[in-house]
Parts: sequence; C-alpha cells; structure tokens
Amino acid sequence: MKVKDRASERSFDAASQFMLRVAEREGLETAWDRLEAQQPQCGFGELGICCRNCNMGPCRIDPFEEGPTKGVCGATADTMVARNLLRMIAAGAAAHSDHGRDMAHTLLLVAEGKGNGYEIKDE
Repeated sequence: MKVKDRASERSFDAASQFMLRVAEREGLETAWDRLEAQQPQCGFGELGICCRNCNMGPCRIDPFEEGPTKGVCGATADTMVARNLLRMIAAGAAAHSDHGRDMAHTLLLVAEGKGNGYEIKDE
C-alpha cells in the first residue's frame, strides 16, 4: 500500500502540493500546520452551535439535548447555525466587494475613454 505524503493528503492540486513541499522543506508554517496545532477543536464550534453575537454569551447548545437547548435570547440550535452561516457569508461578501467596485470603476474609465488598454465591445 502506497503511503501518501502530507502535501498530497492536504491538496489534490499539483501546484499546491509542490508549494506545500517547499514550505515544509523551508520550515514555513502553513494554514494546515496551524489547523493541526488547534486540534482538538471545540465540538460546539464545529457543529455551529455556539453563539458570541451579544455580550450575554457565549452561549452553547447541547447537541444531545441533555443541557441547554436555547441561548440566553431564546435562539435554538437551528437559529444559531443559521445566524453564524449568514454572518460568515456577509463578512466574506463584504471583504470582497472591492473587486466589484474596481470592475465598475474600470468600466467607467473605459466608457470615458481613459481605460488604457481596455475597450468596450459588443460581441
């Protein structure tokens, strides 16, 4: 049985595997190394059933319903998971909104004839 090296366990992409091997050889820390150092991770966090959205928390819901089934505000596990997911999506969208702004700015410059090397085509 062939044993996989760490790089091939961490990524299927050949270029990523190459760079992971370079990082390991050079003694550089990667996100995967930091993830390994965090183990074991919080079971509540992995399930998305912890909430730090207000100053009365953090609240944790017992996935086996042997402990708290609601947060201080009354949020159930489903509500906490949905809130956490939506907050992550909103944060990601906000963090990358500058790409859309840059494209709109470039389009405006091109329309004004100031977009060096760019042109608007009707194809």
